[in-house]
Amino acid sequence: RLRQRGPVPPGTRLLEVAPIQTVKRTALELGYDYTSVDLQSAKAEVLGDLCQVPFGDRSFDLVVCFHV
Repeated sequence: RLRQRGPVPPGTRLLEVAPIQTVKRTALELGYDYTSVDLQSAKAEVLGDLCQVPFGDRSFDLVVCFHV
């Protein structure tokens, strides 16, 4: 569904929770600044608990989560 949104302006920030392989690739192709978070997955760029997200308010323009 990211592809349906199309390319984004530079600096548009996307957070993926519980990362899967295809989202990062697509997000980067569309121009998002990509970050991922998970409690314990080695695929995540940041390890953290979704109940206490390790980011400040309004850190991201879009949050993507397919399974948690």
